[in-house]
Amino acid sequence: MKILFVAPRFHTNQSTIVKTLINKGHRVYFHVSTIGPTEDYSNITPEIIEESILSIIRTKIFGDGGKNKKGYFPKIIKYYSVIKKISPDILIIRRHGRVFSYMATFYGRLCKAKIVFYDQIHSSYYLKNHSQINNYFKKIKLLFILKFFNAKWFTPLHNLNNNSNLPNRCYYLPFAVDIKVNDEIKINNPVRLLTVGKYYKRKNHNLLINALSQLNGDNDFHLTIVGEVSNENHDIFFSEIKDLVKSKQMNNKIDFITNVPFNKMKSIYKSNDLFILPATDEPASISILEAMGYGLPVICSDSCGTKNYIKNNYNGSIFESGNVDSLQKHISKYVNNFDLLIQQKKWISENINGLLSGENYYHYFKKMINI
Repeated sequence: MKILFVAPRFHTNQSTIVKTLINKGHRVYFHVSTIGPTEDYSNITPEIIEESILSIIRTKIFGDGGKNKKGYFPKIIKYYSVIKKISPDILIIRRHGRVFSYMATFYGRLCKAKIVFYDQIHSSYYLKNHSQINNYFKKIKLLFILKFFNAKWFTPLHNLNNNSNLPNRCYYLPFAVDIKVNDEIKINNPVRLLTVGKYYKRKNHNLLINALSQLNGDNDFHLTIVGEVSNENHDIFFSEIKDLVKSKQMNNKIDFITNVPFNKMKSIYKSNDLFILPATDEPASISILEAMGYGLPVICSDSCGTKNYIKNNYNGSIFESGNVDSLQKHISKYVNNFDLLIQQKKWISENINGLLSGENYYHYFKKMINI
């Protein structure tokens, strides 16, 4: 089948999914409005769709556009010809509320493609018995769109225990990452900690640094912070984080790496022992799943969208979001307990394929598409 993805950008969480679909014999295409500095094009090079002059004018008037914003849209006639030339069997569209998304949807229907919408929103927003009025109207809007376009919708964020509560036309498809678990399990001394994320406040680097500063002298560690610095706001926050590390006199325990291409992350994941994501209200962190793919136990907050991939005390643990004492307690549990790290690494190596492999994703994909 010919499968066309349409999204604001080619996020790293699509890399293994695209590779899996190609390996299963499908022809895969990817349309984006912009690109990022850390994307992986080893399996596919996304096509950047040219912005319409009308979209540019709209942005100048209303100031809410830009290539990664709701108001962006491509050249109307030209983009139809692009989709018609591909004539996809399946059109998978990220974020159904965008002009770009709706244009692709209309053109896809004209080409008789099956339409599938994809959001990194937890399925609890759309559960049948959800009582919150705001979420009720979100559910009604989504179901209307699905019926109007005869479409389906899926999310990678879902509590499997509630699978039966998903509305009709709505599905759970898990994330997929490359599985590179080491056969030999060993722990560095001191324990090597890793966090990955763009340098801005929601990622909560300061919370992690403050938590580490509270560890007693017996808790030896080294932290590597990997992050993207691609705009002025990133630069400002990056400087603030470096200043905080200096003020805590932790320069010898913490180092920084910026703008690492996706294909260079392998060696970084493999050289560390424990992954920590301190972010608050992180909608869908792929980094904790990539870390598990390399055999690392993970710590994340209870506001992280991908927390449902963590089985507490088996492949990681979950701390109270924004609570520095809770985070410090969870880190301390691991830092001087090599047996716990080894135990959880073993659990990950034995169970990761059934949780995050491309084969697991494709199992759910076939059920949704009916192939």
